[in-house]
Amino acid sequence: MTTTLQEAPQALPRIVCQFSCGAASAVATKLALAEYGATHDVQIVNAFLANEHQDNRRFLADCEGWFGREIVQLRDEKYGADALEVFRRERFMKNRYGAACTKLLKRRLLDTWKQPGDIMVFGFTAEEADRLDDFRERNPDRPAIAPLIERGLGKDDCKAMVQRAGIELPFMTGWATRTPTASAA
Repeated sequence: MTTTLQEAPQALPRIVCQFSCGAASAVATKLALAEYGATHDVQIVNAFLANEHQDNRRFLADCEGWFGREIVQLRDEKYGADALEVFRRERFMKNRYGAACTKLLKRRLLDTWKQPGDIMVFGFTAEEADRLDDFRERNPDRPAIAPLIERGLGKDDCKAMVQRAGIELPFMTGWATRTPTASAA
């Protein structure tokens, strides 16, 4: 028999939402808070990257208001949270194991913060079910949930939900969907 989180309240693992400053992770976090916020210690963490667009910080603050919770911002010290510094010092961008900046500025940082028994919440969308399968295959001892996949929500669904909440999408997300203007042509 499979035990769900609500069937085992005595265990009360920490629920850790990985917030990446995108619409999908925002909606996954909101759904996790709605489902587990009253019964579990729900933490929201963000790995700060110096190279991200500055509007991500505005989006993060707007989402803190939407969530009614603070987002813990982690910052790498070894590389100054700078992807270019990782490339310079490690002398490669990506190998068969992935991007060095993702590993060193996000995964390793989040790994030092997490606690045994934490259940990770990922903002993988319905289009990304294979990413969740890959994660679970590579990390059978790390419990993870993906509320967007569970509900069949895609990227466009997430963008619409964020906008309906009255939050402007982050610049880089909106940039990919903006229609060119006459002045840009």
